[in-house]
Amino acid sequence: MKDSQKKIIGHEIIGFYGFLIGSTLIYILAIFVSLIIHHILSYIFCIILFILYIIPIILCAFINHIYYKKQVL
Repeated sequence: MKDSQKKIIGHEIIGFYGFLIGSTLIYILAIFVSLIIHHILSYIFCIILFILYIIPIILCAFINHIYYKKQVL
């Protein structure tokens, strides 16, 4: 029973944060491409901004996963 609950929790967390990253990624990439085309931002700076966008979300996913497992299990 706990193994199936752990799998469900993992799928929910991955699904939610995957959707969160995926849905906003389209918007962010469109902005980055536009700024790169007009030479306002460099490629390296866009990569740094993207990494700075992803790290807090992944950190929140790990924290959420830990607390969610404590609450459910």
